[in-house]
Amino acid sequence: GDIGDCTPPEELIERWQTMASGAETPDGRRFIILCGIILSSQTLTGTACKAVAALRAAARGAGHADLEPAWVAAQTPEALAKVISMCNFLNNKSKFLLAAAQTVKKYRGKVAESRDGYISYKGIGKELAGLLYLVNTRALAVAWCAKEAEPEPAEPPGVIVVE
Repeated sequence: GDIGDCTPPEELIERWQTMASGAETPDGRRFIILCGIILSSQTLTGTACKAVAALRAAARGAGHADLEPAWVAAQTPEALAKVISMCNFLNNKSKFLLAAAQTVKKYRGKVAESRDGYISYKGIGKELAGLLYLVNTRALAVAWCAKEAEPEPAEPPGVIVVE
């Protein structure tokens, strides 16, 4: 069946956008989600999210602000495979991540916007392209970055918070 047959679209959007929490820009957020969806093929979503967290930590440890195309593109498939060791088919996926990063870097950090564009990434077939088309639009990335940038609401005057 199609992506979303069993899981409501809002839940899918929430799951994947939350995985990219803290991304500073919409383009960065979209790249993180692209990596996560590449990693999710034949792997539980929770495991893919752990692998993305490991990639983000490795990139930050190397002095980058977050998981960025430039950092991934500078890695070897073997180095990426070590970071995503919890995923199934990690050797193929490390090559897919590297190829996707090189393509996104070539387009100045811009991730594809269409199903056909998503399918052009190695490791993305029709089903995953459909998922990306649902959960990884520019409008969603902009909205989620703005939502995360909003300050926490203060308690209204006169409300006492008991902890």
